[in-house]
Amino acid sequence: MVLSAALVAASCERPESAQLASASTAGNVVDSTDPTGRVLGRLRDRQLVVRRVAYRGPEGSDAPEQIEIAWRSPRGTTQPVDLGAPVLAATVWRDSVVATTLSEALVRLASNGQTLELDRSVIGELAVSEDGRALAYARSTGNEGELVVRRDEDPASGAVTIARGFASIGAMRFSDDGALVCFVGARNGGVLGVHVARSTSDEGVRCLTNCTLRTGEDWGGAFVEVARDAASLRCSASEVSWTSRDGRHLAVALGGAS
Repeated sequence: MVLSAALVAASCERPESAQLASASTAGNVVDSTDPTGRVLGRLRDRQLVVRRVAYRGPEGSDAPEQIEIAWRSPRGTTQPVDLGAPVLAATVWRDSVVATTLSEALVRLASNGQTLELDRSVIGELAVSEDGRALAYARSTGNEGELVVRRDEDPASGAVTIARGFASIGAMRFSDDGALVCFVGARNGGVLGVHVARSTSDEGVRCLTNCTLRTGEDWGGAFVEVARDAASLRCSASEVSWTSRDGRHLAVALGGAS
């Protein structure tokens, strides 16, 4: 697949610094005023929602929020989901709750109430494909981070690394057909930009914005504002679009595949 990017609309003034894999743009809770009730995932007629914010760091801190989650019925009643402690992120994948714990483990809540550890060193948000079969997340590998897609509940298999060598990986979203993952990220020494990758291998990673900008240099107004959160990202075979943090709609057209 060959991706040729043409910026449809973009202008920015505000820089963003890279943070090691913790990705300050990441997190299922994005409403900093009152995220309670925010929908994290759906299972048939139920919604997985934020029940309570257990911890929020001071303003300007990169410390992730800690949340408690619950199922919400169509009638609006809620049933807490007990994972033993608050979590950093959660969603619904393959008809089960998956969450990132305070110890940065990715766990799956089984029907019998037991938790199964799927992966470790998982930081940031979780994204699920439209068909509910694929799960994307960022994983720390020492001084760098990588983007992983998992299609199997077996901890020993089913995970494929689709992007490597990033200092920061934040908001992410699958394309409608599940073939691509678009995300906000920065490589070491670089600044946050929008990227797109194949969901099945690391052979098709492409930087779409801010690709040549480096920290500590004069960008001359070239910085393109990134997506404000995962909900504002849209990804298809022909275009990646997003709403920027200052409220503008930006888009990058993707060239044909080969």
